[in-house]
Amino acid sequence: MINLFYLLFFSALFRLSLDVGYVWTSKFFAYVGIVNNPHNYLEYVLSYVLIFILALFVSINKPFKPSQFVFILLFIFAYIPATCVFANNKEFLLPSILKMTVCMMLIGASTRFNIVPVISLKQLKYSKTYLVVCLFFFTTITLFLIVKTYGITTKIPSLSGQEIYALRDDFAVKTSRGIAYFLGWQANVICVVILAIGMLRKKPLWIIFALIIQIFLFATAGMKSHIFTPPIFMICYFGLRKFYKNFTFYLLGVFTVFMVLIPVAVESQYNLPPIMTTFSVRRTFLVPSQLYFYYYSFFLEHPYDYFSSHFPIKLFSKSNYKKDIPGEIGWEFYRERKAHANASMFADGFSDAGFIGMLINTLLLCLWLGAIDCLAKNKEKELVAGTILMPTLALNSTGLISAIIGNGFVVSLLIIYLLPCVPETMESNKLI
Repeated sequence: MINLFYLLFFSALFRLSLDVGYVWTSKFFAYVGIVNNPHNYLEYVLSYVLIFILALFVSINKPFKPSQFVFILLFIFAYIPATCVFANNKEFLLPSILKMTVCMMLIGASTRFNIVPVISLKQLKYSKTYLVVCLFFFTTITLFLIVKTYGITTKIPSLSGQEIYALRDDFAVKTSRGIAYFLGWQANVICVVILAIGMLRKKPLWIIFALIIQIFLFATAGMKSHIFTPPIFMICYFGLRKFYKNFTFYLLGVFTVFMVLIPVAVESQYNLPPIMTTFSVRRTFLVPSQLYFYYYSFFLEHPYDYFSSHFPIKLFSKSNYKKDIPGEIGWEFYRERKAHANASMFADGFSDAGFIGMLINTLLLCLWLGAIDCLAKNKEKELVAGTILMPTLALNSTGLISAIIGNGFVVSLLIIYLLPCVPETMESNKLI
């Protein structure tokens, strides 16, 4: 019972800090929809009650599982921020947050109560060798494709300003779908696993190699997520090593203090422009949630896309829209022709078939998480977390199919299968 109290307390504290961050950023970004226009008292309180209800699906006392890791990340990065954005902008409708709540409850139930059965698979005899070969084979292929296409760049772009956006546009023009896939797999999965192995096995050269490759990928493609991936993983790694039994409390506390309260306090105290909070609060938490509500509002009044943007349905079904859906949303709400408003798996599902589409994506994710739990049995939790961390976070900014294929979830399955099982004497390091 005391752990449940702590969970509710830290969840409420994180949400309260986001409310503070929302009010602060609304002073600068009202022109892009971050408007301080709160709901009435009852609906505002209801947004907290919904968080408390969903927190009941977070497993506190049971052994840690990869599916629960995914659910915890979605709870922190997608759901709690969505309740914040909803509560602070009364233009967004109550049914929108309730439908997301139902989907999150289904995900939580499937991970906590083992709705999807776990089936043991035979472990490869030389899995450790296969793993190393696979990691460096992927890395070699990715680097070869990038160097052949773009050459070697030594200039690292700044995180702010037009330079990084020009680099990103140039990369989008020159790249092919195949290279984009390899780069996404390398940055989101392969490099993180190499980094995790280096940290877990105390191999400095592996750590340095992973960080250099990650910086090179950032300098090539201009994706900010690539440069923030190592620190985010290190935060999770430290929590899994030092605060294993209180991992959820740890994450909520770290993100509350270091990603929200400190940036807001520093900027407000010294009257600084919102550079830190743009990255740590607005882009990370508020914008993805805002886009979910934009998608919801748009498709209440426009026809659904009926999965015509997804392979293989797009091969024989024509979309109702001239642009892709993110382009339509970008033009509708930002009036920018180049705006590509990628949103979460929930928004993507609603654009396809309304609430039914959200449920379909949710059930598919539950099955996918069941497969991950199956493959991760008796594997070291730090390594498994490294394989699924960034694909999970991608679910807050892209559709489920895109996260599985383009952002590396499919590669995660292969890597998890190749991870060696831990010896029976290393019980504390087992995932399940």
